[in-house]
Amino acid sequence: MFRGQQVVNALIIGTAAVLGVWIAAGGDRQGLIYGLIVAALVFGVMFVLPIGGADMPVVISLLNAFTGLAASATGF
Repeated sequence: MFRGQQVVNALIIGTAAVLGVWIAAGGDRQGLIYGLIVAALVFGVMFVLPIGGADMPVVISLLNAFTGLAASATGF
């Protein structure tokens, strides 16, 4: 973990939340959705960046669980 990573993660999550509210409010959806996708990708990288190789199976199972939760939230 680098110095200030928690602040960067909080800024990314805040940006994603603002973009989500803006999308729901009916803004220019295509550009905002692309921005939300980029914010999610950057947060995903920042989320697993400080994790060492020995803990990688835990990270993989956690990300698989997040995928299942996201799929169930969409109704599949």
